[in-house]
Amino acid sequence: MKNLKIYKLLVILVTLYCSAAGAWDKHSLLKEARVLMKYDGVVADPEMIPKTSKQLEDMFCDNKGCIVSAIYTRGVVYYDKKLDPKNIIDHSILVHEMIHHIQRAKWGNTYTCSMWIKKERQAYRLQILYLHQKGYKTDYIKQVAASIKCPK
Repeated sequence: MKNLKIYKLLVILVTLYCSAAGAWDKHSLLKEARVLMKYDGVVADPEMIPKTSKQLEDMFCDNKGCIVSAIYTRGVVYYDKKLDPKNIIDHSILVHEMIHHIQRAKWGNTYTCSMWIKKERQAYRLQILYLHQKGYKTDYIKQVAASIKCPK
């Protein structure tokens, strides 16, 4: 019994240390996304993999020189390791990706352009709502959301 108490204390200390050290808490991010989506279904935590900006660009930009802060694909959130857990905008980016994770759990994989646009617009709308709740302006994000189009 004493060992169990020591183990529980260690888990609490490690959790507190990781939070203080700036580690991302995927459980909290997913919970925030669930609340925004009003989703109470079952969804497992996604895997979260930090990458450099260059690695993300190489993986997802097809040599088109895009900027990727984070991206969700098939149960994995790849994110720029420069994102700061204490920065509310960076936090909202990962909440956005968690929304995509819930969308996948809710609707499965969809590959039509119209469904992709619907999912992106919902994720941006909820990201904007999240930032508004925290007292932040979102003009840039609104512009990005409005410009979403099917790739040619």
